[in-house]
Amino acid sequence: MPCLGYHVQGRPDEAALDKILQLQRAVLATSPVALRLIPPEALHLSVITLISAEFPSDSICARWAEIEQAIGDVSVSSGREENGFSVTLDRLEFTNRALIIFTPKQPKWLLDLRRQFSEILRSIGHDAPSYDRSHITIARYAESAQIPVSALQTMEKLDSPVRTRFDNIRLVRERRYPSLAIHSLYG
Repeated sequence: MPCLGYHVQGRPDEAALDKILQLQRAVLATSPVALRLIPPEALHLSVITLISAEFPSDSICARWAEIEQAIGDVSVSSGREENGFSVTLDRLEFTNRALIIFTPKQPKWLLDLRRQFSEILRSIGHDAPSYDRSHITIARYAESAQIPVSALQTMEKLDSPVRTRFDNIRLVRERRYPSLAIHSLYG
């Protein structure tokens, strides 16, 4: 659906993207319920949501103008690790709306970036989201359904560890939920 939202996202490197696409195909072949796979160009790790996706409005544009001014020229490369922004996503989970790969262990660079952006949001009176893990959504359910435990066990045995580096952490404008049409704001 059309929306307007602002996020900081990391795009997986090519090797990780290939592995995620293989995992998507394996899950699709195993799933007893219809899935909507996230297109390759929309696969991402959310660093932080600055404004949640909502129907486009003047109030969102006004909030964004305030946040953008506060962000200024914050560089997401500050505190960068020697090997880039890297993470290993080693768990597969079926949430109530989607299939994700994640790690419960937050990498330091990600915690630092989230803290930096959260402080900016709070400094101008906005709530900052909290995250308890890092994930990439690989599929959404095409219908409301209960996945049988036996199917979950089969799918959880699929080879899921994905090590990726995010050389491109970017600020994006989301225009079609869920992150199906995004536009990078600053390169």
